[in-house]
Order: sequence, then structure tokens, then C-alpha cells
Amino acid sequence: MEEDNLLMRRAANGDKEAFETLVLRHREHAVRFAARFTANRYDAEDIVQECFAKLYVRREQWKDGASFKAYLYTMIRNRCTDFFRLKREKPEVSEEELELISREGLPETTVLAREERERIFDTVSRLKPEYRTALYLFAYEQMNYREIAKVMGKTQAQIKITLHRARKSLKKQLLRRESE
Repeated sequence: MEEDNLLMRRAANGDKEAFETLVLRHREHAVRFAARFTANRYDAEDIVQECFAKLYVRREQWKDGASFKAYLYTMIRNRCTDFFRLKREKPEVSEEELELISREGLPETTVLAREERERIFDTVSRLKPEYRTALYLFAYEQMNYREIAKVMGKTQAQIKITLHRARKSLKKQLLRRESE
């Protein structure tokens, strides 16, 4: 988003309000992204806080023209990787994620919809971390291939292949679970 890059440029020149605007705009999505890795909102909030603090301290090093969102999500992904290197825990889908986007309607419909979401999230949590990340950035953060490539440190072609394989794997696992 052009406006984010302008705000970051202003922050690099000492405008604290511009940086606060960026934090307010991106904090919640960033925490949800980190929580996909940590499966714990508190750890995710800590990671995002650290990333914003690091970004603020290094704001004068900001390279104009870079995508702020891709840069931020790359920082978060890298910090989450470090987090797991230290903790040696396997990420899982959090309870909060299972409650995303509830449907209105009859109790039976709500229960069935919740069970379906839980089944999908459980299946997604069993995918390779690379597939989970790519799917999340594409579906929930609505990033394009170029932005996802920057966040994940891959080429756009590799991201297209990764997303194709992720969808194929997800479909295969969902069909397998359905037949059980």
C-alpha cells in the first residue's frame, strides 16, 4: 500500500505519529499472522511488539520503495522461526482461529459450520509450515504473489507452485478425512 510506504518514510524522518498510524493499522493482522506460527496469542503479541520496536529503532534505515507490509511480515516470520528454534515446539492452530468468522443461523447450522471450520483448520494445521504460511498470506492477508514471495524469501514462480501444492495437499487430506 502506497500510503504505508509514505507513512514509513515520514516515520524515518522522525514523525512519531506516522509510525503510530502504521502500528495501529497493522498490529491486529500482524498478531494473527504470528499466532498462526505460535498457536498462542500472547507469544504472537510479544513477537509483533518486538518487530515493531525493532522497526522503529531502525526506521532511519528504511529503504524507500520497499513494500512496508511485505517487510513487516518478513520480520515477523523470521522472528517466529527464531522463536521455535528456541522453544522447539510444533505450531498448532489456536482456539481463536477456530472461532474465526462465525455464521449466523439456526443452532444446527452454526454447529455444522463450526465443525466444518474446525475440520478445515485442523487439516490446515497438519500441512507443511511452508504451505500453511503461503495459504494464510494469500487467503487471509490477501497478499499477491510478489508480496508473498518477499515475505517467504522465494520467487513468484516458486510461490505459485507452493500454493498449487498446498491446495492440492489440503484437498487430498480433506477428501481422505471425509472418507474415514
